[in-house]
Amino acid sequence: MNRFFLILIYSIVLLFIFFSFTFGRKLIVGERLIKYENAAASKQDFMKKYEKKFDLTAKIIVGSALIFMLFYFIFPAILDIPVIVTGKYSTIIGNATSNGYAGNRAFPKSVNIKDSETGEIIQLHFYSLKNIKIGDQLKLEYLPHSKYATLIKQS
Repeated sequence: MNRFFLILIYSIVLLFIFFSFTFGRKLIVGERLIKYENAAASKQDFMKKYEKKFDLTAKIIVGSALIFMLFYFIFPAILDIPVIVTGKYSTIIGNATSNGYAGNRAFPKSVNIKDSETGEIIQLHFYSLKNIKIGDQLKLEYLPHSKYATLIKQS
């Protein structure tokens, strides 16, 4: 696996864990997320009147987003730590069943790959400067829980 990619993934995981603890502390202590004192002077009366509703709405939205990220991103990344430590990544050789174009390189491509051995279709996320077209033969190493991969060979 690409070392930079692993560092990026686990930096984001640590950032989400930090935000989760910060949000949890504010929730337990009863601290407000939305404070009318921080609003513009002309809006403070309005904010003071609806502060509790805005604060509750913000807590629900932030809490929901953190719970979603916990199950979608953090748990799979934590489950992949033993794989990273041992270096025994899963390998797949198969054909792409979806396209992955080199558009925005800031985000990984998500490509469905049909395993040539089992026939199973797996969606993997990886960086590549090359376009991936339906039918391309790919060899990738990937993390089994988070499904992040490194492209080894494309033909």
